[in-house]
Amino acid sequence: MKNHLRDGRTVSDLLENALEASLARKATADALPTGGAGCAVAVGEILDTHHPHLPSRVLVRWWPSAEKEESAWLHHERHLTLRRGDRVLVTLPLGWSEWVVTGALSRAAAQPNEGGAQTLQPAPERDAGAAVVQLEPGQSVSIIGSDGAPLLRVQQGPQGPIVQLEGDQVELQARRRLRLSAGTVEIAAGQGGVEVRTDGDAVVRAHAIRLN
Repeated sequence: MKNHLRDGRTVSDLLENALEASLARKATADALPTGGAGCAVAVGEILDTHHPHLPSRVLVRWWPSAEKEESAWLHHERHLTLRRGDRVLVTLPLGWSEWVVTGALSRAAAQPNEGGAQTLQPAPERDAGAAVVQLEPGQSVSIIGSDGAPLLRVQQGPQGPIVQLEGDQVELQARRRLRLSAGTVEIAAGQGGVEVRTDGDAVVRAHAIRLN
């Protein structure tokens, strides 16, 4: 239950703002290099990506100097998709009092060595023009049209990927042949029924055809 104040804000909003300000003060006091703000850059590691109250921050551990280790919940650039264990670039920009995650390095894949322990090996290279989106649990990727209407959503289900085509009417087209291939293919329709049209012959091949 939210308690609303006279100016329309809630107690939850005030607590979030206070927590944000506290994190900013800590970053200013602890992480600022000697001599004031500078354009410092360090390599850090993502420890956690889910803050209970501030979803825009990630927990990062980094070393602003050889003798000093820091860890804090930091902002990151909007286009970054981060997960635990990622190596990232942490920057203290000019005119800003907090460290910011500004980039992510290529991920490494874990490979077992002879003793069974896990060692980090470079991940296989992808096509130069390929874009990769790493989803966290519960996340999905959506494609929207020029009018802002949703077109497509992809998410990870308990048994595999789920591709959901949005909209009241969806059309799949191919110039020559459209093939659906799987161990089992199911077509399910509601009260609207199923309608099959063709300008040519309709051929059904099967060991047995059951109609009910």
